[in-house]
Amino acid sequence: MRQPSTQAPVALATLVFVAMTAAACGHSSPAAPDAATARPDTAATRPSATAAAGHGSGVTPAADARFPLSAGTFTISGRRGALSGIYTGETTESNGVAMTTLRLEVQSGTGNLSGATGVLNGTGSGAFTGEGAFSLAVSGTLATIGKKNGKFSESLKGWSNISCDGGRVIISLHADGHGTASGADLRHEVANAGCGF
Repeated sequence: MRQPSTQAPVALATLVFVAMTAAACGHSSPAAPDAATARPDTAATRPSATAAAGHGSGVTPAADARFPLSAGTFTISGRRGALSGIYTGETTESNGVAMTTLRLEVQSGTGNLSGATGVLNGTGSGAFTGEGAFSLAVSGTLATIGKKNGKFSESLKGWSNISCDGGRVIISLHADGHGTASGADLRHEVANAGCGF
C-alpha cells in the first residue's frame, strides 16, 4: 500500500506564501505606495528643495518662497582671533535660486579681536535652508578694546547639514575662510518649514 505524499501540500503552501509576499511588495502595499498615487512633498513639509538632499525625493518650492532664519549663532575664527555672536536673516527662493541675507551681531571676540562688538552684513547663496554647498560674504565695522573701529570683510564657503529638533528645522553650517578667517560655524532655525523627513 502506498503512503500519501507530503510534497504536494508543502509545495502548495510555498506557492501561496510566495504569492502573498509578492503582493505585499507590489505597488498596492502601504509600505511601498504606487508612485502615481503617492502624495509629493510640499513646501509646507520641507523648507526648500535643498532640504530634500539626502532625505528623499526632491521638492519644487513655490515660484517665490521666503524662509525667515532665526535663533542664529556664529563663530568666525582666524589667525588674529575669533568673533562670535548671534544673527537673524532670510532666505528667498525664486525659480530654483536661493539667496540669503544675514544680520550678524558681534558680541565678543578673542585674541586681537578681544571685546569686539559691531554689526556685520552677510549675503549668501546656496543651502541655508537644507543640506548642500553654500557661500557667504560678510562685511561690516568692528570696535575692539583699545583700538579704533576697523573694517571687517570675509568670504566663506562650505557645507550645511539639516536636522530636526522638536519639530524645528535646524541648519548647521561649516565653512572655510578665503581671507583672514580660517573657518566659521553657524547654526540657525528655519521658519515657515516643518520637519518632513
